[in-house]
Amino acid sequence: MNQRDFFEKVANDWDKSGKPEYAKLRKIIETVDIREGEKVLDVGSGTGILLPLLRETVGEKGKVIALDVSFNMLQKAVEKNKHFFSYLQADVNDIPLAESIFDKVICFSVFPHFPDKEKALSDIFRTLKNKGRILIAHSESREKINSIHRKIGGIVGNDRIPEKRYMIELLEGAGFTSVNVTNNDERYLASGIKD
Repeated sequence: MNQRDFFEKVANDWDKSGKPEYAKLRKIIETVDIREGEKVLDVGSGTGILLPLLRETVGEKGKVIALDVSFNMLQKAVEKNKHFFSYLQADVNDIPLAESIFDKVICFSVFPHFPDKEKALSDIFRTLKNKGRILIAHSESREKINSIHRKIGGIVGNDRIPEKRYMIELLEGAGFTSVNVTNNDERYLASGIKD
C-alpha cells in the first residue's frame, strides 16, 4: 500500500473525523494574502475543505484548481462543492499543468505525505508565476501532526513535517525566497515567494 492507496481507502470516512474549524482555516488562508481574481492551486485538496473559503476569497473572477492524488477524495470534493471548481487527479511530483500560471499554491494538511518533497516543491515552483507564493499549512503544531501520523501508523506512520531548519532548506533549494516558518499550538505555516 502507498499513500495514494491509503487515501483512496479512507476517503468515504474522511469527513467524519471532525468538523472543520472555519475560523481557524480562514486565518490560515489570510496569511497567504490571496486576492480577488487570482488563480490558486489547492494541492492535496482532499474532500475540499478549503474550497468554499478559497472561492469566497478569489471571487467570481478568480479560479481555484483542486489537485489530489486520490480519485475518491476528489469525488467527495465534487459532491460537496458541485462544479464551481476545476478538479485534477494528479501527483504533485508531476503536475500536468503549464509553467507560471498560479498566483498562490496552498498545501493544507498534505505536505508530510509527499514521498519526494524536493521534487514536489520543484514542480510547485514551476507552476507559480513570478512573485507567486506557496503556503504549507496545518491547523495544529508540527509536533501534534507528527504525533497523529505516528499513532495512525502504517504507510503514513513516518510521514512528518520536517524540522524548521530542514523545511527552510527544502524551500530555498526549490528556489523560494523570503522563506518563513511558524510553528505554534494554533498552526504550522511555511511560506516562500518565487522571485
